[in-house]
Amino acid sequence: MLRSLFASRSGIGKAIKQARKLLGGGQGREASKLLAESIDEARSNPPEDDRELIEALVLRGSIESSRAHYQVAFDLYAEAVMRCEEGNMPFDRCCADAAMRAAQVYYHQIEGDCETVRRLTTTISEALVHLAVQSIQDFVALVDKYIHFMIQLRAFDQLQAVMLQAEKAIAQRCSDDKLLCGEMHLRLSRCWPINEEPDRVLEHAALAREILEEVGEEASELHLETIRRIAACHVRVGNRDRAREVLTEECRRLASVPTTDQRPRVECLARLAHVALRQEDLESAERAASDALALAATLRKVAAEGPRLATAALATVQALRKREQDALKTALGILNEIPEGEEDRVRALLPVCEALMVSGAFDSALKLTNEILVKLASGRPLLDEHLIDASLICTGALREKGKLGEAEDRVFELLERLDDENQLDSARHGRVLIELADLRTQQERYDDADEILSSAMYMVMEAGEIEGDLSGTVLNRMAYLNMKQGESETAGELFERSKEILTSRGAFGGRNQRLYSQFAESRAG
Repeated sequence: MLRSLFASRSGIGKAIKQARKLLGGGQGREASKLLAESIDEARSNPPEDDRELIEALVLRGSIESSRAHYQVAFDLYAEAVMRCEEGNMPFDRCCADAAMRAAQVYYHQIEGDCETVRRLTTTISEALVHLAVQSIQDFVALVDKYIHFMIQLRAFDQLQAVMLQAEKAIAQRCSDDKLLCGEMHLRLSRCWPINEEPDRVLEHAALAREILEEVGEEASELHLETIRRIAACHVRVGNRDRAREVLTEECRRLASVPTTDQRPRVECLARLAHVALRQEDLESAERAASDALALAATLRKVAAEGPRLATAALATVQALRKREQDALKTALGILNEIPEGEEDRVRALLPVCEALMVSGAFDSALKLTNEILVKLASGRPLLDEHLIDASLICTGALREKGKLGEAEDRVFELLERLDDENQLDSARHGRVLIELADLRTQQERYDDADEILSSAMYMVMEAGEIEGDLSGTVLNRMAYLNMKQGESETAGELFERSKEILTSRGAFGGRNQRLYSQFAESRAG
């Protein structure tokens, strides 16, 4: 039946759409089977345009990779690259994406650095230089993933050469676009590891800063990104005092500049608070975070990141001082002052909920998230991104309190609304599936949990988080699942890898740390 339904060119498009829906429900195995049927038909009756077949190959490859079937995934990616090249479109974005995925799975999961990986990275590099000339949008969509992967390979010479060629190509097309020039210097600053080559990072970040200051106020957000890079560079080499000086100087500069846009100053103060926290200077952290929130409260509209970071810093200070009730009081005070429609202020409260969750204050977290949900849900669809974040925190609190049925209802309420794949990005989708897997593990439905975690890993890969917070969290849950099933050796390997990733991102805490500690205690016992 599947063969007849998905045999045509339009049929393979339907198969792709249906497979994505199945993935959204945690049914990775069924999605892969559906795509396999459709791909076989397309191979037997090749369409005039291979693009949908190539898309199906890449999608099925991602699913199989998330299920740890790495050789199968690599073969699918490699076929997609071959079809791109045979179709005389070797520099198409689709080809570059397929080559990137093939190189990543080969390097990380099969044989490591080898001739195959070098050949694939050459294909990617050539495609990126071409895309920089033909389509800046496609270039920007892929370049960050490329930078991350080449840094992992430690192929800095090749990375630098490609980025410099791309910079020249863009400069020839947009010689008067100084904003783009400044952005390219920011990307070049990412081509070297901060802890090994800080001089090069600082050189390009400084050039970007000069260019963007010349452009003026309209470049304020990009200008702030240069400050973040410079401060991060100093933090990574252990010079937190210098990082604080840079951020403090920028805060003073922004305060002296006559402008109606105070959002960069809010964010700069918030980041200063976090650097002070890393130095365990709680008084300075609290002062900077409070100043950021006070300034944000005077603005008609403010970007979410600054208040969110500031509120998170303030809640962290109070959590470190064991002042949970103070944190909750502060959060509720801000909530009660929110005028109708000012959602940015609500976003700033979500990190407080997360801080309460991390500290084990589940009742307080549940109370605050319910307040936020009431504020946001009135006349709005549940798929609003902030409602999703709040709903997941609420679900986690319910699960921790043992209210599994109520937690499950909330998860399925989210999943039932995922039919439109554009309504939820892959990262948040992955978080929903991780929460569902937690519930299944707690219910001792281990086979279901394993399948759901495979789909979650697929979503993480789609979000481009190869070694980010989400991938570390999925590995943590896979480790815990193996522990529950008695696979102690596998659990240990996964836990250690998860801890390594999460620690490098400063995200090893909360449930991730609790599950790791539970395993460590069981092994010691």
